[in-house]
Amino acid sequence: MTVAYALHLDATRGAALFYSSSPSTRVARSWATTLNIALDKDLEVETSQGRVRGRVVVTPAGVERRSTSRGPVLTLLLDGDDHRAAWQPFRERGPVALGATSAAWRLGELSRELLSKRASVAVDALGRVTALLPIGRAPLADDRLEQLLGELRLSEGLERPLQAAAHRLGLTPAHLSDRFARIVGLPLKRWLLWERTRRSLRRLDTGSGVSAAFEAGFADQPHMVRTFSRQFAYTPGVLQRALSR
Repeated sequence: MTVAYALHLDATRGAALFYSSSPSTRVARSWATTLNIALDKDLEVETSQGRVRGRVVVTPAGVERRSTSRGPVLTLLLDGDDHRAAWQPFRERGPVALGATSAAWRLGELSRELLSKRASVAVDALGRVTALLPIGRAPLADDRLEQLLGELRLSEGLERPLQAAAHRLGLTPAHLSDRFARIVGLPLKRWLLWERTRRSLRRLDTGSGVSAAFEAGFADQPHMVRTFSRQFAYTPGVLQRALSR
């Protein structure tokens, strides 16, 4: 599998864009709503909830997916927190094929922009997605969890014991764990791991893998490599080489 380019937006936009130039099969599970956009032939996406085939396939955040393409594919990730509005309508569903709508076809036009190295391609991708599904940070059903997420995003080391957070919010640790998973959509520990992944991804194009792992709060570089392989089906080294192009 060849990754021609890996482009990502700044943290405030909560999106990442990858381009795979050749047929491939990938297995990944990221805390992001995933839009696989086939630029040539239909692609197939399979999860435990079902299997669909089409030119544009949406998979909800937190769902493991197996994606098989027979040609080049753009993959747009919309963070499950920054873009809750994108995944909430699909939360109880499996992958969904959007079909050959005009908006879906316009997303396919990004291939030419990507190959011509337009700097605005990732911004364009996010803007065009609004014709297909909502984006943005929809409110949570619990303001206390919203407060907790805000504090964790600002935390340097992401080291916040569950007991301390529960005490501050007036909850027991068990109640906080259950409520977080039910309302946010995944366990707190997995959310923290995803946040570390996001932080290290933003550092890959400015430093070494070792420094990216350390600054993002991973135990070590192998821990970061394993996490990236599960989240994106790409290793940090592959993405770092793509980002340097």
